[in-house]
Amino acid sequence: MPVFPSRLRVLVVDSKSASRLNVVALLTDAEYQVHSARTTKEALRLLRPSASGVAEPPFDIILKEHEPPAGSSACRLLRRMARIELLATIPVVPISTCGEHEEVIKCLAAGAVDYLIKPLRHNELRHIWTRVWWWRRVWIAVSGLGNKHVCTCVGLCAYA
Repeated sequence: MPVFPSRLRVLVVDSKSASRLNVVALLTDAEYQVHSARTTKEALRLLRPSASGVAEPPFDIILKEHEPPAGSSACRLLRRMARIELLATIPVVPISTCGEHEEVIKCLAAGAVDYLIKPLRHNELRHIWTRVWWWRRVWIAVSGLGNKHVCTCVGLCAYA
């Protein structure tokens, strides 16, 4: 059986309590370090750089509720994160009950690395670390970091 990166830090942002608790339970079962927030505002507070001055993102990946048109928008969080260099390095995966092509494209165009349709499955979340690994490889390639090691999670070492 493969070993999964138990140090992966995941932030779940979902305004619906039952949905948020379900996703947190699935991720915790996969042995990830999981934190949650109810709103984008709460999430942005958790994403603030630490007072210690360490230039490392506080999370390795964010799963963000996306329920258009009147509900929560992952695109709003993606736009805010893009303005802050450190936060722009964190992959965001919208989670939604809406699988309309236009919404998926809108999120991907805003910077999402994937788009998951609810209900989420255990196996789907167990392998969420692959999005982090892939994103880090792309980020290294486009940021010109060359062979610099940017991994903070055991088992997620990505070299260009």
